[in-house]
Amino acid sequence: MSMIDPSLAACYTNIIQAGTELLTWYNAQPVISREASALELWHMKRMNEILLNYLQHRKEGSEEYWSVVRANYILKCDVFARIHYGQSWHALASIIYGHEYAESLRDEYHILSKEYPEVFRKYYTWQFNRKANKSKTFVIGDIHGTYRALLQCLERAGFNYEKDHLISLGDICDRGPDTKDCIDELLKIKNLTLVLGNHDFMALNWMETGTPDEVWLKKGGEATINSYGFEVPQHHISLLRNALPYYIQKNKLFVHAGIELNKKLHLQDTKVFLSDRTLATQVTKLFYNGNASQSTFTTFDEVYIGHTISPFFKPLQAGEVWMMDTGAGMKEGVLSMMNIVTKEIFSSDLIGDLYP
Repeated sequence: MSMIDPSLAACYTNIIQAGTELLTWYNAQPVISREASALELWHMKRMNEILLNYLQHRKEGSEEYWSVVRANYILKCDVFARIHYGQSWHALASIIYGHEYAESLRDEYHILSKEYPEVFRKYYTWQFNRKANKSKTFVIGDIHGTYRALLQCLERAGFNYEKDHLISLGDICDRGPDTKDCIDELLKIKNLTLVLGNHDFMALNWMETGTPDEVWLKKGGEATINSYGFEVPQHHISLLRNALPYYIQKNKLFVHAGIELNKKLHLQDTKVFLSDRTLATQVTKLFYNGNASQSTFTTFDEVYIGHTISPFFKPLQAGEVWMMDTGAGMKEGVLSMMNIVTKEIFSSDLIGDLYP
């Protein structure tokens, strides 16, 4: 089987040209329609890693050439997967190397399916599960009016607005300039659970009374007022009014600030759920002492809290507790979202970069 062996310069030129065209198309698509495009990513990367390694051992060519081709081809497959072009790696190969070489790759693909049956079995199992469109559950930390960060997290997580479940730990409001846009976006999510945060509580008081509290204004409330202008939509008020003091799912607790450890939840004051930092302080201390995995605090399997910013602006775990506030209310922080099953974390760019 012959192989078209473009020079390194030609390889780079074709990849850059194709990538520019595809990314231009991708960036023009509505954000909400992009999430399905990332579903091919695992298949693209894994199959092409195998393919390129296989070809490398069968074809002549310098190590330098193959390292360039492998890196750029896999990179291109990532882009290709994201835009869901529709014809998988075969169409990509046609764009970069031409139809003849793409056809040769198709032949190699069939050979590989026989030589690596286990990999292909896993792939088709994955495809079946993907098509079944199983829902996922995510938890997100304090958003604080950072709409651009919220969009990044949802997009990077491949969040499905119709199928997936998002649990917000509260503090959607204040500090950042886009509280209204954040709530508008969250209201698009079919399966949303909102836990009330202390900033949401103060913002709701203003929405219902029209009178801003002086303490609230100093803590970022003015940004929320400015984001709404003259009128707050009733469905925004209803969302905050119906927020939960805490939420329990399969012995996993979601609460904004914390809990009293030796007291039943239904006997605790709402102020504890909104503002108490005792649990967060203990978790942080355990982390710094190097005993993060050696203790438990509660009878829950997992506990997710916001309110107190996690050290290093990354989600922090100690025992069964996850601290999910990663500083979205600060220029040097980020917003973070996590799949509660896989524990995969999706974070925004720095807030200071998103809002210079």
